[in-house]
Amino acid sequence: MAKSLIAVCLGGLFVAGCAMDAGGSDVATVDPADLKPEDGSELAGANIASAEQAHALHYTDGTNQWMETSYPMGTDNPNCKDWWVYDRYLYSRPAIGTTKFTTYETSHAWAQGTYVNTMMAAIPNSLGYSDVWKSILVDHNSVVARTSGKCSGRYVFQWDNRTSGGAFEATQYWVSANIPSYLIPANKAACTATAGESVPSALVDLYVCEAPNSASVTSLSTWCGKTSGHWRKVGSSSTGGYWTESLKTCSAATGVYYPLPTGKVAVSFNMVIKTGIGHGVAPAEIYIIRYN
Repeated sequence: MAKSLIAVCLGGLFVAGCAMDAGGSDVATVDPADLKPEDGSELAGANIASAEQAHALHYTDGTNQWMETSYPMGTDNPNCKDWWVYDRYLYSRPAIGTTKFTTYETSHAWAQGTYVNTMMAAIPNSLGYSDVWKSILVDHNSVVARTSGKCSGRYVFQWDNRTSGGAFEATQYWVSANIPSYLIPANKAACTATAGESVPSALVDLYVCEAPNSASVTSLSTWCGKTSGHWRKVGSSSTGGYWTESLKTCSAATGVYYPLPTGKVAVSFNMVIKTGIGHGVAPAEIYIIRYN
């Protein structure tokens, strides 16, 4: 399966969400002094000053704006393993194939206001971002302002791996998120920027609640409660921008693969998403591919 996913990415189907190496000499232009301590923890294991460590600082900055500095993206956040924390919810699993959703399809309190405006103002206009452009990036972005603080500063897409008959089965998925390409100026400089105030970034964490068999799940809300012990983190992925010269388009897309489980069934998934430009915010497109 891994080879076929690579083939999809290389084939240019970025709408399905592919994490590609931004590469090039641009990654060496990041000033290490621009990084804050939270950036390194947000993307543990990534290379400092690479586009893959897309340090959108507003997610875990020292002001605690999103009330989640203790559990930055890329760590095993217990607040995101919560049956009742979601911004979009599907009672049953999507059909086999690719299904698209967006952060526009929600009534959650998306981040806006003075703080966000300040972060957006830091994005260089010289890259093609006008004030009008920045205001569009803010509209129904992927950063959530929950007053409860549970999994704040990120968008949670939850779906149950439930059939129409209510049963749960062993199923494999590829899930991804990206900034819509029309929201990034159509020039290479904007796409491949790696500076703290201008890097396009997409980040995904995927959690799964599993059971030994469908009959085990007598109460889904109990079985998949945050403290049930049945949740685990499938993986994390992040990316900067990837420029396609022939199409003059930018892709900032990344995803996580959930392989077919052995000896158990998948019950529910929490896909946790953040997208932004530098310190700023951006909406996200969300793709769920179910293989069987």
